[in-house]
Amino acid sequence: MKVLLVLNATSITGALKSILKTAADLQHEHHFLLAIPQQSSIGDYLSAQNFNYIRLPFVEISRNHQRNLLYLPALLRNAYRLAKIVEQNNIQIVHSNDLFNLVPLVAKLFNRNFKAVVHIRRMPDSFPLRLYKVWVNLLLRYADAIIPVSRANARIFNASPKVQVVYNRYPEAEKHPPYQVKSLGEKTAKNPSSIQLLYLANFTPGKGQNHAIAAMKLLLEQQSNLTIQLTFIGGDLGLAKNQQLKKNLAEQVGNEGLEKYIQFKEKVSDVEAAMKQYDIVLNLSDSESFSRVSMEALFYGLPLIATDVGGTREMFDDGISGRLVPRADVQAMCAAILELVEDEQLRKQFSEAAYTRIRKEFDKEATSFKIGRLYKRLQW
Repeated sequence: MKVLLVLNATSITGALKSILKTAADLQHEHHFLLAIPQQSSIGDYLSAQNFNYIRLPFVEISRNHQRNLLYLPALLRNAYRLAKIVEQNNIQIVHSNDLFNLVPLVAKLFNRNFKAVVHIRRMPDSFPLRLYKVWVNLLLRYADAIIPVSRANARIFNASPKVQVVYNRYPEAEKHPPYQVKSLGEKTAKNPSSIQLLYLANFTPGKGQNHAIAAMKLLLEQQSNLTIQLTFIGGDLGLAKNQQLKKNLAEQVGNEGLEKYIQFKEKVSDVEAAMKQYDIVLNLSDSESFSRVSMEALFYGLPLIATDVGGTREMFDDGISGRLVPRADVQAMCAAILELVEDEQLRKQFSEAAYTRIRKEFDKEATSFKIGRLYKRLQW
């Protein structure tokens, strides 16, 4: 079967890695061609993984009203071009990696000889709700299959028969030695602080880095002698608003006098190696459907503290394989960090339980192969 994956990624993201992992798992029985934005920087990344791709000048709805005047003409042009690509390459499935790209649905105006599959990777609260509902209604009417990545972001579809929840799958395998929980007082030249906290996320609005800074300030006010370090690792996706956000966060750290305790590092290519240098992973986002960073932390056995938003609670059991905290609740975040700092046995419990559960419930059979079976059903 020939599948065209429509991607909106302009740089490497968790959503991109997830869909590519699915495609890699299914390459033994399906042929994949990828469509990416004209300005995307992921071409070399795709080529390195032996994926063929084409570029299309996708235009997204934005806060820039002048730019939005170009949206409808661009949508129609891209839909026509996509329909011709489908025809020329004998494509049977067009699979869009998120709901906001309407090009595959509109392409059905020009070519009905394909099935449209749409992944749902965003929660309704990540967009203006009216706009999100418009997209949902269009999908319910014109998509052939809808794949939310969690039960949380499937709810808005009201149990439509077109909907099938499929979780993202865990990484392929560990390339580095297994993670080991270290004792509180164990210090090394590379890790001079007793506890190393990691916040691995791109600098985009709503990712929660501001909550982590506030929680660190509160924690150090309560435990002034605590030796602890928080490291932010992530990119800005080349966007001015994200660059400004990172600058604002750095200024927040300076204004709070936390430079000694909080540092910023650039995005890394080897996530596993980076994660395994730390003791606790934080993911305090305001909105998540199914966080890849949380999945990776759990897979590698890192103790995880995450906000109880979207599908996060579907990934692990609170108090058994990780700790959930309420969204934007800095007091709860501070308490959770202190709890894990002080309790080595709990860190070990979280590490071992998460390592086991992820491998049991999120393997390729329950994830990628489930999508493969969906493709086949659409062709029957």
